[in-house]
Amino acid sequence: MIRLEDHFSQTAAQLPKEPETSLTLCAANCPALPDELETDKLLVRASPLGRNYGDSARYDLLDFFAEKPTYRALGLMLFSGLFHGNPLVTLHLRHADARVTKLVMKRSVSEASNPGVSELVLIPASYGYWPEELKSRDPLHRSQRADHDDLPWMELTNEHLMCVTDEEFNNRSVVHGFGNPMRTATLAALLLDIGLPGTTQTEFHLEGPSGNQSVAIGSAEARLWVGYDYAL
Repeated sequence: MIRLEDHFSQTAAQLPKEPETSLTLCAANCPALPDELETDKLLVRASPLGRNYGDSARYDLLDFFAEKPTYRALGLMLFSGLFHGNPLVTLHLRHADARVTKLVMKRSVSEASNPGVSELVLIPASYGYWPEELKSRDPLHRSQRADHDDLPWMELTNEHLMCVTDEEFNNRSVVHGFGNPMRTATLAALLLDIGLPGTTQTEFHLEGPSGNQSVAIGSAEARLWVGYDYAL
């Protein structure tokens, strides 16, 4: 199975690293994806208790731990999935301490040859990536890069996308995401920015609408950590 970081090494080397520079990402420079990839450089943990906001709301909470090159490779994986139209891409998480074992990117638009009733199918063709220095731990909250309709979505679930018993609920180990193409692109660009050499912030929060909203309604919350020290 192909390693995530190896698959995107050439494209990652071409990415701009300084503000006021740019690169148009498209199918020509984002390599086509196999249905499955793997990495042992990304650790994802699901909080057993989730995130509670008093008695008003509770969200699943996912903690991501990785070094900058892996975040950039993950961002490129999301862009490649958009431009090449993969129906489903599974990233197997092989970290020795893995509790979440798969990230699944699912296409959320119809096939161009089979649109729904009165549906206009929009196919992503390119994205103008301009690096942005991240100075806040809540980079998508009230950000110019994304309004509420463009915030990413993710779900903690199991292989069958259905948890009926308490045992199934407590042993969820698959993350599905990340919403429509714009929502996915928002997250992908953020991952590229987290991986910038000049990024000094090492903690990023994606909270639900009860907090500093940075994910779509109904999404799990997430925290993205640069490095593994926080996972100890």
